[in-house]
Amino acid sequence: MHWHVLGVGAMGGLFARRLQAMGFGVTLLSRHEAQRNTRLTLPFSSDIDSGSVEFEVSWVHDHTAIEHLLVCTKAFATVEAVASITNRLTADACVVLLGNGMGYHEHVAQLLTTQTLLAGTTTAACSRTYDSKSDATLWHLASEGETVIGHFQMTAPPAWFDTFGHQPWTCRWSTEVSDLLLAKLVINAVINPPTALYDISNGALLNAPYHAEFNAAIGEVMQVLEACGEAALAQQLSARAHQVATQTASNTSSMRADRQRGCQTEVEAILGYLLEQLPQQRGNGKPMPATPVLSKWLYNLRTLEQAVQ
Repeated sequence: MHWHVLGVGAMGGLFARRLQAMGFGVTLLSRHEAQRNTRLTLPFSSDIDSGSVEFEVSWVHDHTAIEHLLVCTKAFATVEAVASITNRLTADACVVLLGNGMGYHEHVAQLLTTQTLLAGTTTAACSRTYDSKSDATLWHLASEGETVIGHFQMTAPPAWFDTFGHQPWTCRWSTEVSDLLLAKLVINAVINPPTALYDISNGALLNAPYHAEFNAAIGEVMQVLEACGEAALAQQLSARAHQVATQTASNTSSMRADRQRGCQTEVEAILGYLLEQLPQQRGNGKPMPATPVLSKWLYNLRTLEQAVQ
């Protein structure tokens, strides 16, 4: 079996390595024609003693058929990225979206005809830094985390998934992947925006002067969830959000990292989805509760991104 990986950032690089370690052939897809038919090294900080691993690279506009595609692009770039290679997908190809946020899976589904679309979510923590000594980008794995993959309608995993369930890192199949995506989204909604706006680590949210605002945001999300018929998820949110902030105290959220690099963030697929799309989809026309903290975060992040663009 051969996999193509689209979006070779922190997560894309991590899962390219994982797929290759599982014995699959792996090709990285690049938007840059100059990289076509080349080989690329994805150096991890753990490679000091074991050596780096090379991957073949394919330009997105090449014509080689794609049977298994793992998409790790940022949420805002996913639809366009998949659209750029749909002509290469075989009729029975499998496309796995492994990204943050919600609202884009439906648009990707519209690009496909006979292909299978799967969605995934992961708590793995991986980042990249520039290493001046080697003049290269270096990957750093902070946590293996748990990865969950599923089909929005299918109950049984495909035959090839059996290999994923027998790895040193945890991966499982779920028949409720949409619920899991939302569960991760609401955690991201209360952690990512403030850490990006205030340029702080996740753990700083547990202490003054940020703790009160963090708790207020959690309360607002709980009210939105309850209004959208997600009472059980709402009840779990406070304990889970504090647990994640504690367990990842020294981590930099992906949104904070994007802001530090001056890049576009995934705020629309996370906070924008929670405040604007989720109520439309699950609110049954009911009025939504006020969300002064969350709305302020969304407004400020949108304003900052408009200033950069």
